[in-house]
Amino acid sequence: MDELGDELARSVPAENPEEQWHALIDTFTTHRALWVAQLEAVVQAERSPEVRKHLAEGQRQGREGLGRSVPLALLTGLMLQWLVDLEHAPSANEVVAELHSLTESYRR
Repeated sequence: MDELGDELARSVPAENPEEQWHALIDTFTTHRALWVAQLEAVVQAERSPEVRKHLAEGQRQGREGLGRSVPLALLTGLMLQWLVDLEHAPSANEVVAELHSLTESYRR
């Protein structure tokens, strides 16, 4: 995951959140095996304190990298949708449009 984060940081400007979401969502197909391994590790963490500790650290880094907990939760939910139901998972454009819509609804 560290390598993927570094790759994304090098290729996508931090000041462009729309491009960041597009790049992240693209990784669900380009790095599918990595995301599947993440899910498998979550199941293992239930029985392994060492795996749990490692994943917890990754969660903290993810929150820092994405800015907060809600974007990390969004990323996790999107990952599940892309891994389980690829045909009906939202596209990057749909995600960005819905994020804009949510932002506008909270500004009112």
